[in-house]
This record gives sequence, C-alpha cells and structure tokens, in this order.
Amino acid sequence: MTDKEIKKKRAKMMRLLKETSEFYNSENRGYSEEEASCVYLDVDTGNKCAIGRKLRQPHYDLIIKEDLQDASVSHLFNHFDKNNLKLPKSLQGLSRGFLTKLQSFHDDEGKYNWDKNGLTEKGKEEYLEIRNQIYKGIYDN
Repeated sequence: MTDKEIKKKRAKMMRLLKETSEFYNSENRGYSEEEASCVYLDVDTGNKCAIGRKLRQPHYDLIIKEDLQDASVSHLFNHFDKNNLKLPKSLQGLSRGFLTKLQSFHDDEGKYNWDKNGLTEKGKEEYLEIRNQIYKGIYDN
C-alpha cells in the first residue's frame, strides 16, 4: 500500500469515528431492551449500532433472517461474504480490527461512553485513544 493509500484509508477511518462520536447519545445507540444489548438494528425503534447505521436493507434482511443481531463484527461479515453481500462503500477497505474497535466503542464501552448529551468524559478518552491508534497505523492492515 502506498503512502497516499494509507493516508486515504486513515482519513476514512477518522471520518467514520468522528461521525459515530457525533451521532450517538445514550438515547439512540441501538440498544434493544428485548435483547438487553446493542443490536445492529432495533426493529422496534429503528435505532442502529455503529456498524448497523452503515448497512443497507439486504444486510438487515440477512441479520434478521439468520438471527445475527448480537453477532460479532467478524462473524457478521463472514455471513455477508458467504451470502455474496458486499459491504457499503463507507465500510469497504477498512480492517475488521478497526470496525470491531469502532463497534466496541459503541457497544461494550457504550454504557460508559455515552450519556443523553453524547460522549462522556470516558467516551472522549476512548475516542482519543482510537484516533491515536489510527494515526499510529494499528489498523492499516
């Protein structure tokens, strides 16, 4: 990968991280009361998780059909591959490591990272850590 391609990929990761951090709060995170966890698409509210927000209807159809609401990013993407579903352009070319970290920022750490106003202080720290990892090249592969 050339330096120009690496810079382009890192800029794409930064855009996705930034828009994710600006979009969510504790009220719209795609948390399902029924599942008691974050889901790619909450069919009751229409809220979506960080990765789910970027998916399209064929992806949601497969998630619901195959009961993949709480699948890991890697497991979910394996199902997409198996069913010849391409990722939306906004996710293409990004490492599963980065997408898993983004999802974790939203999900696992989510209860600490978000409040009704958006990012908490803990969330801001996590955001900066991921940003620094992007610039260090942790997710370049």
